[in-house]
Amino acid sequence: MAAQGRAAVGHESDARPHHTSRSTYLRQCRADDNQIDQDELFDCHVNNCENRDMHPVVQEEVSGCGIAACAALAGLSYADARRTANRIGIHAEDPTLWSDSAHVRTLLSTLGISTAQEETPFVSWQSLPDKALLAIKWHLEGGKPFWHWVVFVRQGEDTFVLDSKKGLKSPVRRDFGRMKPKWYLEVPTG
Repeated sequence: MAAQGRAAVGHESDARPHHTSRSTYLRQCRADDNQIDQDELFDCHVNNCENRDMHPVVQEEVSGCGIAACAALAGLSYADARRTANRIGIHAEDPTLWSDSAHVRTLLSTLGISTAQEETPFVSWQSLPDKALLAIKWHLEGGKPFWHWVVFVRQGEDTFVLDSKKGLKSPVRRDFGRMKPKWYLEVPTG
């Protein structure tokens, strides 16, 4: 489907070596940043279908969990999502990235992904929608709330959380009893 969609809008076929990201390949072909951004947004739109397998993205900065969660939902690398975030004024160093959901909503919207407008209090794992951004490790610092962003995914009978934290044995988590979500943002699947 992606190849058909790419041809339909005039994208050239993807002839990059298997180990090279599309954006790296386009840079090597001397594409400008605007062409690369448009290509990534097109790929996000084409690949963001309800049956697409979700893959973990590990954050490259201590406070980059929101960017990594967006990258996982969009099917991008961390570097590509970070570059898009930086272009729209979102930076991992900004503590409001993990103390306010507006930045993550804005980045996802830029990537062509909608989310619920309001946070929904977490009740149980069974009551979660098929795809959601979860706020875990919620705590107060100086009276201000902070949390760690993760992505909850239900694909058929399989349920898991994609956690971008670097030090984990595996970024795909199923230890639901250890995670303590405070609330979530639904990410519609379709």
